[in-house]
Amino acid sequence: MKNIFQIWGTILTLIWILSFFGVACGETVTENNSTTYAGPYLGQHPPGDSAVLFAPELFVRENESHDTPYFTPEGKKMLWGAIMPDLMAGACMEMNDDGVWSEIMAPCRGGGSILRPDGNRLYFHQFEAPPGVKFPDKQGREFMWYADKVGDEWSESKPVDSVVNKYSMHWQFGVAANDNLYFSVGGNLCCAEYANGRHLEQQPLLGKNNKNIPGGLPYIAPDESYIIYAILNDRRLGDLFISFKTEDETWTDGQRLGGGINTEASELCPKVTPDGKYLFYIGDGAGFFRPFWINMSIIHALKP
Repeated sequence: MKNIFQIWGTILTLIWILSFFGVACGETVTENNSTTYAGPYLGQHPPGDSAVLFAPELFVRENESHDTPYFTPEGKKMLWGAIMPDLMAGACMEMNDDGVWSEIMAPCRGGGSILRPDGNRLYFHQFEAPPGVKFPDKQGREFMWYADKVGDEWSESKPVDSVVNKYSMHWQFGVAANDNLYFSVGGNLCCAEYANGRHLEQQPLLGKNNKNIPGGLPYIAPDESYIIYAILNDRRLGDLFISFKTEDETWTDGQRLGGGINTEASELCPKVTPDGKYLFYIGDGAGFFRPFWINMSIIHALKP
C-alpha cells in the first residue's frame, strides 16, 4: 500500500512540474471554441529543421495572410497583412505584461510593412503617390513610405526618395540595419543605399560573372550578410532561395532552401525573427496563404 501511495505521489508531482513548465514556456488553450495564446511566439512549440505551420488554428481561410507575420524586437507585438471579409488591411496582436496575447486587432499599420531591425523606423507600401510625384509606368503599383518612432507614437508618414519610388514595385521589400532598401526591379534584386539622410539610386545585386540575381520579395539580414528571396518557377509558383554576400561585395549563386520549405505550391515573403532564431514565410498549399516557420539552423548549414 505504501508503494502505491509513493507511486501516486510521484505521478502527481510530475503532473505539477509539467503544468508549471507549460505555463512558463507558453501555451495555447482552447475553451468553448475560443483560443487564448500565451507566451513567446503565441505559445507555439518551436520548430526544428523541418518547416511547420505557425498557429494553424489562428490563420484559417477566413483570416488569410496576405504577407508574413513579423514580430517587434521585444517580441510583444505581431503584425501582418490580413485578408478578412470585406477588409484587406494590417492586422496585429499584442502581448500584455502577463504574457497573454490579445485578439486580432484591425486595421493596424502592418500590412505590406517592415520594421528596421532596431524597431524605430517602419517602412511600408501604399498606393497613394507622394505629393507632386507622377510616374505613368506605376499605375496601380505601390509607393514606399516610412515613419519614425517618437516615444510610443509614430511620426507623420513620409515618402521614400523619388529615386526609389520611380520604380514599379510590388509586395514585400527588405530593410537592413543601416536603412539600405532591397527590392526587385524588372525581376532582379537590387539595393538602394542610404547615405546622408536619403536613399540613393538603386544598384543591381551582382552574382558570379557580374550577372544580375533574379528574384523578388526579399528579406535582407540586418548586417546584409545574406538575402532570402522568392523565384518563380516555370509554373509561375514561388520557391525560396538564399544568397550570401562575399568579401568582394558580390553575391553567391542562389541556393534553394531545404527543410521541406519549397513544395508544389508557392512559398513567398520570407522574414527572419528579430532574435535570429526562426525563418517565417507564407505558403498556399491549402489553397490559401498560411504562415510557416522553421529553425534558422537550416540557413546556417548553407553558408559557404
